[in-house]
Amino acid sequence: MKDSFKKLFVILCSVLVMASILTGCNKKLAEKDVEYAAPLTENILQAVGKGDYAQFSKDFSDELKKGIPEESFKTLCTSFSDKIGKYESKKFTAAAETKKDGKIFKTVIYTAKYSKEKKDVQVTASFTENDGKILVEGIFFKSPNLVK
Repeated sequence: MKDSFKKLFVILCSVLVMASILTGCNKKLAEKDVEYAAPLTENILQAVGKGDYAQFSKDFSDELKKGIPEESFKTLCTSFSDKIGKYESKKFTAAAETKKDGKIFKTVIYTAKYSKEKKDVQVTASFTENDGKILVEGIFFKSPNLVK
C-alpha cells in the first residue's frame, strides 16, 4: 500500500511539473481565486473524505483519470484518513495562468485544514477549458505527514 501511495504521489507531481514545463512562463493572476476553482477543488476534497471516486474524478481530464485510477484513489483515501485525518476547510493562497499552444492553464493553490495535521496542507489544482467545459488537469497535496 505504501508503494501505491508513493506511485500516486509521483504521478500527481509529474502531472503538475509537466503542465508547468510545457506551458511556458507564468502570469500572476489577480490576488483572488479563479471563479470555478473553489467549487471544483472543494468537490475533490469532499470526495476524498467520502471515498467517492465518481465524485472525485467527475471533472478530471482523460489524462488525469488515467493517472489516478479508482484503485489508486482508494489508497489515497486510506492514507489521508490515517495520516492527516478529515478535511475541514480550505483558504485561497495564490493563482497563476500559463499558456501553451493556445491552451490556457490556470493553477490555484489553497491551504487546507485537516483534523490530524498540525500545519496546513497545500492543495494545488490545475485547470483548463475544453469545448466550454472546465477540466481538472492536476491535483497535488503537500504535507509532511503524507510523505512519511
